[in-house]
Amino acid sequence: MNRRRLISVFSGLLVLVLVLVAPLSGEGASYPSKPVKVIVPTGAGGSHDMHARALSSVMHTYLGQPLLVQIMGGGGGKRGMTAMKRAKPDGYTLGMGSSAMMVAPHARDMGFDPLKDFIPVYSLNEDPTMWIVKGNSPWKTLDDIVEAARKNPGKISFGSSGAYRNSHLLMIAVEKAKGVKFNHIPFRGGGKAFQAMLGGHVDVAVANPATGGSLGRMRKGELRALGITTKKRDSRMPKVPTFLEQGVDFVYVGWRFFVVPTGTPKDRIMALDAAFRKAVKDKSFNRLVKKFGTKSMPIHYGPELTKKFHSVYTYNGSLFRKLGIKKKKKK
Repeated sequence: MNRRRLISVFSGLLVLVLVLVAPLSGEGASYPSKPVKVIVPTGAGGSHDMHARALSSVMHTYLGQPLLVQIMGGGGGKRGMTAMKRAKPDGYTLGMGSSAMMVAPHARDMGFDPLKDFIPVYSLNEDPTMWIVKGNSPWKTLDDIVEAARKNPGKISFGSSGAYRNSHLLMIAVEKAKGVKFNHIPFRGGGKAFQAMLGGHVDVAVANPATGGSLGRMRKGELRALGITTKKRDSRMPKVPTFLEQGVDFVYVGWRFFVVPTGTPKDRIMALDAAFRKAVKDKSFNRLVKKFGTKSMPIHYGPELTKKFHSVYTYNGSLFRKLGIKKKKKK
């Protein structure tokens, strides 16, 4: 083989090696090397959607790549979280955890196991749930709407964030405690149910302070809260009684957190955690969440977050048992 041909063969092999190796070494050394997607398994306009978009507006500064929000409501969270489970565990797909992940699997097969299929990466904050009616509603208290339901069984419509999610459980708890029946209408997320209530399509819906600016609307008299799912009254709305005060044994706090598929490399989880830590201190982000009526209450990646992840899932299971709801067997 002459010298010119030898150089040609060697050059060809070198180019082939560079083509095969460069993408791998580049991505591994500079994660993330492309935009990161976060799946929100609830409907558009809800508090999870709002918080995800607030984070995405600043996250690129600290992650080095855009954080793209993808709304995937449907099936009480099944559609979004199943897609999350099937995603490649490479750090480029996150899920924004919600009651869809921590509640519904206790009632029916959702296609995923929260404790086996996901790793909690970062906890953003949490908020209680309220029963909300329009400010001009004839019902000023929980007793008022309960009495209306007693006189008109199945006529008073209740918009929930989906079957067997926290809002549906709360409705069941009220029904059992008060001996009444509501007309349950599930939506693709709390935002959709909230909008339906505003439009007069359902009589009552659930919300947390961030949902559709509900806290600000309450202060203006546009909305009225009939009860809140905390142990004690919330300082932001001290006149709103807890459900416990009103004879309904139901305490629940909605949780906003991020997960990745099991198998995601730890170094990429740590990179995401580091970016989240910086993003939640961003002034622009905090101005937005303040407008929502919330604030950051972060828990970073590690044993404390893992412990909470397991304990919240277990607590939700106890709510189902207390309400006498048995898990439906897979057909």
